[in-house]
Amino acid sequence: MKLKQTYRQKLLFNFLVLFFAFAGVIAFVQYQRERTYKRDMLETQLEAWTDAAARAVRLNGLENDSASLARLEFIMPKAMRITVFTTEGHAHYDTYLNDYSLLDESFNAEEMVEARKEGKGSSIRYPLRNDKIHYFFAKNYDTFYVRTTLPYDSDLKHLLKADNYFSLFLFLLFPFVLVSVIYTSNRTNKSLQGLRRFVEGANNGEPDYDIEFPETDLGEVGHHIVKKYKELDEAHELLKQEKERGDGMARNVTHEVRTPVASVRGYIETLLQYPDLPKEKREHFLERAEKQIVRLTDLIDDLALISKTKDAPQMLQREEVDLHAVAADVEEEMRDRLKENNVECVNLLPEGTTLIGNYTLLHAIFKNLAENTVRYAGRNISCCAMLLPSDDDAYYHLSIYDTGVGVAEEHLPKMFDRFFRPDKGRSQALGGTGLGLSIVKYAVLFHGGTIEARNREGGGLEYRFTLKR
Repeated sequence: MKLKQTYRQKLLFNFLVLFFAFAGVIAFVQYQRERTYKRDMLETQLEAWTDAAARAVRLNGLENDSASLARLEFIMPKAMRITVFTTEGHAHYDTYLNDYSLLDESFNAEEMVEARKEGKGSSIRYPLRNDKIHYFFAKNYDTFYVRTTLPYDSDLKHLLKADNYFSLFLFLLFPFVLVSVIYTSNRTNKSLQGLRRFVEGANNGEPDYDIEFPETDLGEVGHHIVKKYKELDEAHELLKQEKERGDGMARNVTHEVRTPVASVRGYIETLLQYPDLPKEKREHFLERAEKQIVRLTDLIDDLALISKTKDAPQMLQREEVDLHAVAADVEEEMRDRLKENNVECVNLLPEGTTLIGNYTLLHAIFKNLAENTVRYAGRNISCCAMLLPSDDDAYYHLSIYDTGVGVAEEHLPKMFDRFFRPDKGRSQALGGTGLGLSIVKYAVLFHGGTIEARNREGGGLEYRFTLKR
């Protein structure tokens, strides 16, 4: 329960911080844009009136424009004031004052300075000899300036006030997003709790395989881990049976699976302990866990095949199989890996080299021997599958060899033992379960033959084996 509370609290807190920070920035930017838009609309209207006044001045000239401007006052907004300045800075006309000289100092006001520099300007300030704030807009017409003024009263303030629709939208959006986050956190938390219960049960030797995970990415990973762990547990049961028959395979399997199991456990515990890891880190741990699970899956598959071949051979289907076609199938499947390691394969088995056997096991013979060549023989080599000359009508005598580095002589007798690796560090780094050649041995035995490994005089490793026709 502590994990659930901690995870949800952290997630909700982080969400609230991010949401309000994001919403605050967006709302502020939108508010400023809205104010700018409203102000631009007002200045567009004021500019229209300054243009109308400018036309009157140009039509009659600066000396005779007073009558035209006076007539313009009848159609202007009631509170609007128009002032005309000469380029020398003298007031030439004003709607309210008769003594224009009183306005000369207004030529240095903020909006007038901006109009001289930019062509037009505006400001909100107290006018000279007035205790009420006004909105000023001025425009430069080259030979004179026209300024319009409106009282900055409640009506104008309301006009310039930004709408709150966007803020209202964010406010209404918040509950829906919050519900979505709570829903997601519950589903993710359920996956983490399930993984935690499974890990605790596994540590106590009583893993719960009936845990239900939600249909999420993390839930799918959890379900996959539990499934593979269950398969591994079943594989351990097979190993116990082997041990009861005096076979030491169980100890070897335990040794081989300890590393991937410990790795998977470590990755899961890290995800549980640090639920707020960055997405890249989480994906990295999940990818590493998946690789270990794949390794466990391959091991389980190999164990199952050996067990079936050794303990229940009667359950394996027999049919006519062409060995040339089997070798060709393996070469096609491994084409990319062979090319990557610059390994040239030659299939010299004659077409029509058929026998009554099990295709899966025969395929496993060629596939595992080819895998060993790619992993351990080296790069820039060749490999070959061929029939050896023989007068034996009951068996095929085959040879599969490579021109690689070969194997130390003292290791050759143990080549087909389960989990035997001449160089354990290098072999584990290159992958594989350590059961490939054991599968080859049991597959050959299933077909009534024998197999041995030897170093070639010209370099490389050769496998010679027989298969009953």
